[in-house]
Amino acid sequence: MTDAEDGAAARIRAEMAPERDGPPVVPQVRYILCSGPRVGSELVADGLAATGRAGHPVEYLNQRHINAWLARTGNGKADFADYWYFLLTRRSTANGVFGIKAHWNHLWNTVGPDGAARFLGQFDACVQLYRRDRIAQAVSLHRAMETDIWRLDDETAAPARAGYDAPGIARALHLALRHEHGWTAALAATDRPVLGVAYEDLVADYSATMHRIAAFLGLDDLAADAFAAPVVTRQTDPAKDTWYRRFLADAGLQPQD
Repeated sequence: MTDAEDGAAARIRAEMAPERDGPPVVPQVRYILCSGPRVGSELVADGLAATGRAGHPVEYLNQRHINAWLARTGNGKADFADYWYFLLTRRSTANGVFGIKAHWNHLWNTVGPDGAARFLGQFDACVQLYRRDRIAQAVSLHRAMETDIWRLDDETAAPARAGYDAPGIARALHLALRHEHGWTAALAATDRPVLGVAYEDLVADYSATMHRIAAFLGLDDLAADAFAAPVVTRQTDPAKDTWYRRFLADAGLQPQD
């Protein structure tokens, strides 16, 4: 197991630990962050959680989170109804707001394509996170998959290095588009309010974009400085800029320099 894997496992155990449970609450507002890979979902989720009034939106449908809950309870097999009841009542904030972050494959693996619209129908608000520049998204995703470094605190003293790989980036682009199109189709099949949020807007003006999300969730009375700075730091890597330009050229999308 790599240092990054160790860090991710520890983070998930902490997210599902009893210390994170709140007093029993009947949620009055439920929302879901509909995420794809490398769209800034942790910037959004961690920022909302830090307010103390927007639930604790983590990847509860991720099988690793479900396994952590099973290990905690001593159950050998998950009863999703029990798990979901636990989340709604113990992971809502005191003001009755419940939030969850999910990737498309998490939803698919949990409820299946036929159950997606029904599952989404229980939420009062859906926030679809996406990236306008899909090539930049694919380059970032390829690097993360190759190095297993998904967030800045996964970095090690000597992080694994990934090299440029045009077919690998193309596969990452296909995966990113599957996530985005899966969410778009599932959300279109519901009558739930949907707010689209582009990663580029989040990076350009974090505070304003986060306040727009909060207002959509009914939290329009948060302090002006509630989102003064991101809770997590955005990853940067100069190599990705080089890969981006090279992939555009290899794909015939712009002339080779």
